Amino acid sequence: PEPVVQQAKDCIIDTVAGVVSMDVRRRWFDDCFELVELAVVAGAQRRGVGAALHDAALGLTERPHAVLSARSDATAALAFYAAKGWRTIHDGLRFPGSDAPFAVLVRDR
Repeated sequence: PEPVVQQAKDCIIDTVAGVVSMDVRRRWFDDCFELVELAVVAGAQRRGVGAALHDAALGLTERPHAVLSARSDATAALAFYAAKGWRTIHDGLRFPGSDAPFAVLVRDR
């Protein structure tokens, strides 16, 4: 990966590593695809656009696991991800520079 991308990934993994066990880190983060910033404009929500984008993004990788984070108060997003097979492994994560709590979600590809 490009150095900036790798640095961002290392920051995320390092942040998560501080709140999960080494077994969890190895299981989910050693060889993972990270889904970042999936969003659908309000007028197009609930029409299958998000599901199509989600499925297309996961279809682009051969990595065995996928990880993402979402704001803990984003109930609609968390419900969407749960319906797509994601499960929360940690809630309340705070990334550097942010006061907002995030949930960390994982799923097998």
